[in-house]
Amino acid sequence: MVVFSSAAAIDGLIAGVPVFTLAPFGCTTRMGRTDLSQIEAPLYPDDREPFLWNLANQQWTIKEVFAGMAWRTLQESLRVAA
Repeated sequence: MVVFSSAAAIDGLIAGVPVFTLAPFGCTTRMGRTDLSQIEAPLYPDDREPFLWNLANQQWTIKEVFAGMAWRTLQESLRVAA
């Protein structure tokens, strides 16, 4: 998957698709490559899950977690996906 920023690349990483993130500020740059001249040699990182866990840990403040906002949002996401 070739993207400029990293939002779509996260979906690719979850699915196990190698990513090329062209924006130097993208959070997924370390999980793939940034140089399209290496398109024939994609990276398949072994540490996708810890990366995704860390990313998820950055999405909610402690106050939001204790207020139940994170849980409600996750439950709604599961209903929409089903």
